[in-house]
Amino acid sequence: FMQILASKGCDVPGLMAEVEEMIVKTVVAVQPTLAHVYHSCQPHDMPNQMSFEVLGFDILIDHRFKPWLIEVNHSPSFSVDSPLDRHVKFHVLRDALALLNIKPENRRKYQASLKAQLASRLMRGRRKN
Repeated sequence: FMQILASKGCDVPGLMAEVEEMIVKTVVAVQPTLAHVYHSCQPHDMPNQMSFEVLGFDILIDHRFKPWLIEVNHSPSFSVDSPLDRHVKFHVLRDALALLNIKPENRRKYQASLKAQLASRLMRGRRKN
């Protein structure tokens, strides 16, 4: 797609910079709302690694190569209808999971922390009797 745009005279790096700026500004605008919803659902999320969100940005590029934000999908579909769709969505999910930097030791630390909290609550309950 980028090669097609370039062949039609588009400044692809400039276009991508505009798209990135559009996405950053949109995320900055909705971040407080997303954070509130997240923390109300996961108040005890130790290092903020219990969940993440993938947003789908629909962007139209007009005949002058100007990007226009059409909508942001809070829950984009990951069903695939074509080989291109499969390629794009596979890479989106792979990159999102790579960003999480999930390590087995994080899970062990979190489970140990929960176990210690539970033991502490149980011991407090026994001391009162």
